[in-house]
Amino acid sequence: SKIILKQRITLVNACALIVGTIIGSGIFISPVGVFREVNSVGLSLIVWTIGGFFSTIGALCYAELGTTIVKSGGDYAYIREFYGPLPAFLRLWIALLIIRPTSQAAIALTFSSYLVQPFFPNCTELMPESSIRLFAALSLSKSIFNATQNSNINLTSPLGLIKTKIALQYLFDCLIFNTLKLIPVILSLVNCMSVRWATRVQDVFTAAKLLALAIIIIIGVVKIGQGHYQYLEPAAAFKGTTSDIGRIVIAFYNSLYAYGGWNYLNFVTEEMKDPYKNLPRAIMISLPLVSFIYVTANIAYFTVLSPTEFGISNAVAVLFGDKVLGVMSWIIPVFVSLSCFGSVNGSIFTSSRLFFVGAREGQLPNILAMIHTKHFTPVPAIMFNCILSLLYLVSGDIWSLITYFSFFNWLCVGMAILGLLHWRYKYPDMERPVKICLNARDFVSNKSVKSNKNVFSALKQFTQVCHLFYLHQMHISLPITFFIAAAFLVVMAVYAAPKECLIGACIVLTGIPVYLIGVRYQHKQPKWLDNGMVKGTTILQTLMEVVFQEA
Repeated sequence: SKIILKQRITLVNACALIVGTIIGSGIFISPVGVFREVNSVGLSLIVWTIGGFFSTIGALCYAELGTTIVKSGGDYAYIREFYGPLPAFLRLWIALLIIRPTSQAAIALTFSSYLVQPFFPNCTELMPESSIRLFAALSLSKSIFNATQNSNINLTSPLGLIKTKIALQYLFDCLIFNTLKLIPVILSLVNCMSVRWATRVQDVFTAAKLLALAIIIIIGVVKIGQGHYQYLEPAAAFKGTTSDIGRIVIAFYNSLYAYGGWNYLNFVTEEMKDPYKNLPRAIMISLPLVSFIYVTANIAYFTVLSPTEFGISNAVAVLFGDKVLGVMSWIIPVFVSLSCFGSVNGSIFTSSRLFFVGAREGQLPNILAMIHTKHFTPVPAIMFNCILSLLYLVSGDIWSLITYFSFFNWLCVGMAILGLLHWRYKYPDMERPVKICLNARDFVSNKSVKSNKNVFSALKQFTQVCHLFYLHQMHISLPITFFIAAAFLVVMAVYAAPKECLIGACIVLTGIPVYLIGVRYQHKQPKWLDNGMVKGTTILQTLMEVVFQEA
């Protein structure tokens, strides 16, 4: 068969990719970030609801983009079509340096925090955040020596117990981090070996995280039935609500971080089976499901935790489990770790395709545009992404990472939606498979749609009806509304966090000279450099057994 990326992603795989990538660390970190900004239970739930609705609108807009421009690479491919190579390269440059590595770093930090906290119940104050970050610079052997050679610890005194816990905390942090460094490597190896293996891993870990959240939600329902809803009553829910617009916008950003990944399916459009049907169907199934889970999970948290407990915890789900599950509370951090594991897998799968498409368009080294001759996977791009993930495992403050990620992400998303609006005006008669001129009544009366008792088939039919209803009723108003909202988010991000955005803007500008030297005027590079690149590519190509994709 041809050496190309095969179309092996089914509807179930697509749903697992969206749900599994979205539900990563966000629902376990961002609830605290949202609540701390708005300072009330009621407004935080409203923010979560609006975030889900907003993400669904964006995903529907991307469904039209993904079936109009049937290329992998997501908004990078769309920006290149709409604006040309330089803006597309800057998008790729931002993703390479900021968006993908920092998002994976945030998930990794959550993975570490959730594995550490259960081993130190009721003493989270002994877990300074700096220890979780600084142990990256230390080797495991050195940490063991330092932890075991402290002869001044007296286990019979309170101070001695505290010192012991600190030493054990330090030791365990180092152990977890050194194990954590292997996660991108292991998942990258799986992705290199087979697309089917990668999608199976995604399916399994998506099921695991849904099970964990189902446990939390069921416990919340039981607690409400027992009358534990005092923090959800209107008088208490909105007590202390902030009126600072800037803080509300930051809270909204934090919720959108938890919903991040709704557009990841567009990065693998070329590998989907029947993308014209399965892309919008996967979106219509996944986004409402995730929104429902997020809101109900937050409600469940507040049936057990007080606002004060909620606000000071850095691992809300673990604290929730400690209070209601007793000796079985360990299952929550285990499931959270599995959730992060699955989310990293989805990010690796889609990020590698972004770099693969960028190289195929001539904006990254040629070696990244090659695929394995037997496994039909973009091995060089996967390995490149793995290296970036390892480099970014140690980073700055988690909330700054979220701010960086949201600002640049929504800037690029807004540009893609603006291009969609421009093409709607410029090419009104252009074939758009998703934008079908049918209404819901015509669809329901169609002979191809029959009564089906199969639950999954009925769900697919329902999503088709909703999808066509959206196309017929909403028309152009949906992308216009989404673009205005995305522009507002970018403006408010600059207003609320000018320093972070200024740093980000400077990073964007560094891509211009790189583009001019490495892409635009590549033909003027010294001959020795070209020869070196060719030889390096040949060596790597031989070692990894990869070739360019056949036409």
